[in-house]
Amino acid sequence: MVDIAAKCPRAVAILSLALWPLAARAGECAPDSGSTAFVAQTAIVAQVSGATSLKLESGETIVLAGIMAPVAGPVADETWPPRITSRAGLDRLVTGKTVTIAKDGRRTDRYGNIVAHLFTSGDGNSEQTWVEGELIAGGLARAAVLEAGDPCLDDMLTLESAARSDKRGHWATGIFGDRDAGDLYALRRLHDTFQSVTGTLDHIDSTHPTPALVLKGETSKSDEGFNVELAPNGQKGKRPRSSATYESLIGKRLRVRGWIEGRAHAYLVVADPRLIEIIEEHRPE
Repeated sequence: MVDIAAKCPRAVAILSLALWPLAARAGECAPDSGSTAFVAQTAIVAQVSGATSLKLESGETIVLAGIMAPVAGPVADETWPPRITSRAGLDRLVTGKTVTIAKDGRRTDRYGNIVAHLFTSGDGNSEQTWVEGELIAGGLARAAVLEAGDPCLDDMLTLESAARSDKRGHWATGIFGDRDAGDLYALRRLHDTFQSVTGTLDHIDSTHPTPALVLKGETSKSDEGFNVELAPNGQKGKRPRSSATYESLIGKRLRVRGWIEGRAHAYLVVADPRLIEIIEEHRPE
């Protein structure tokens, strides 16, 4: 187990602020909510292996679904202090506890690890606590779904909005935050990372098979925009949503979340339409 006090003293203060009783209860994503999206099983957590992963007593590795802890680059460095803080928060929530693992029966990552939402009853509390929700609510992780249709996404975005507004956890330090669509140089350097980017929707580029929202940022110095691709609903064989769906957003300031792809010409891929958020109704004059 990481000695967080010795490794990163400042993280202790961040963690104490982030893990107040937040009561991150799940709605549609709770395994007992009646949703047919999940297959649930129970297990005991042996140890936390990363900021968003853990090992069960059975030896299986579970990766928490739909969230991302801070990363300093394309490869997660578990010794980076902000990531240690998030890992300690997860450790406090789950290590040694019996958890309910809610998965859709097919989801694994590229390494074969189970990707699932976790719930724990806590100390004598009959109501389940949603682990991903607690981490997001405390500002120790952010919503980062990789495919469309996650029934927990709406709840995750609500919790993230509150954590951002209250400057909890990493939202208070600037580790989490938005990137400006006009800073193309910085966005190129962030390839292969999950980011939230803000900008005004200038137009929709429909010249490619996948429609792209073209954003202009506050720091834009040329006519070049930043492209946001609309993924085909996260499912192979599905066609992307029509560009007409997004025409009403032209002139509005948006926050979009997704993976930055490309090096010479960076662009962002949105896995779920709910990751496109209106933050200003009209273009500033």
